[in-house]
Amino acid sequence: MIILKRLLAVFLALMALVVGVHWIASPLYDNSSGDYPVWVILNWPMALGVVIALVVNFTRKRDLASSGSDAPVTRKYLEANIAFYASLLLALWFYWNWFYSLFPDNEPAAVGQIHLMMWAFINPVLSVPVMGATGFHLWRDAEEA
Repeated sequence: MIILKRLLAVFLALMALVVGVHWIASPLYDNSSGDYPVWVILNWPMALGVVIALVVNFTRKRDLASSGSDAPVTRKYLEANIAFYASLLLALWFYWNWFYSLFPDNEPAAVGQIHLMMWAFINPVLSVPVMGATGFHLWRDAEEA
């Protein structure tokens, strides 16, 4: 179990790093054609990372809630809840946007622009922090085990 947690932690941390660096670097090679070949490839491992983050943070929240304590709000409680709800929001936005990008002919041009703008929220605001924080949590959790 420790090895699995470490592997998932490394995967999530690397995804956060790659998405963050690529987000900054993509304007340097963008030719304004509207095609984003690196993002098309990167979205597949990101989709896996989103699922992993959601499952890990749901499990973390559930385990904390099942402890049965009716204690005051603690740092652990806040971390688990914020991580879960941020992961949930990330999953909703990411998959909604990604599925539209997989089938671009199903939407009018104006809607395509909205989806393009949504990536500006999904990647830097949610993907990088959620996957990074979840990766670091898994790494620390593996050390404690």
